[in-house]
Amino acid sequence: MGTEVTAVARRTLSRVRHDGAWATLAQAWNLASKRVHLREKHVWYELGVSAERPRRELPPGVQLERGGLDQAHRVEELDQNPDATRERLGAGNTLWLAFDGDDLLFGCWTFSERTPVLAAPGGWLHLPGGIACLEDSATTPVARGRGIAPGSWTAIADQLAGEGCTAMITKVEVANTASRKAVVKSGFREIGVMSYTRLGPRTRTSMQTAGDGLGAELAKRLGATT
Repeated sequence: MGTEVTAVARRTLSRVRHDGAWATLAQAWNLASKRVHLREKHVWYELGVSAERPRRELPPGVQLERGGLDQAHRVEELDQNPDATRERLGAGNTLWLAFDGDDLLFGCWTFSERTPVLAAPGGWLHLPGGIACLEDSATTPVARGRGIAPGSWTAIADQLAGEGCTAMITKVEVANTASRKAVVKSGFREIGVMSYTRLGPRTRTSMQTAGDGLGAELAKRLGATT
């Protein structure tokens, strides 16, 4: 218990230093409100990594690499938390970072056994074998509009295919039109629309899918009504 409290306190202090006290308080209030009432809607997408797919190459000079513990502090440049990054790395998940020299341009995660999904039982979606989940893609302001994210996704798909994966999935909020267009241009195809509602202690997850493919399997694992 003491270790958990210390970790929470450390993350809170990090947020205060990074965002300021008032912004941290606003974030805490927003989080508390969401614990009472929350409604989300996401589109799930699938990219067959071992099949023919569109290619979006990284610009010359940009290199994608797996991030290690010694690079966890760099995620602050992506407005992400270094302590949470260390926890994810310690659990065996993969951090991907794109650099131009020493300049960080982009970062994202892939999960191979289970992935954090608020709408899933216990907050974790257990993935089918051979499936990886792409999460938390973020581009630094100076790199936006250069095709870094799509190029990184293509390179990651190449790596996963070489490691025996068959598909990479990801989810995007319905309202995030720009990101939805980006993943489709990169070869992802829509496999389902997931809705999650929480009102106090009561929650409901539903998912609309087409056919009996991977979307239907995810709906089953989410415990979603269809």
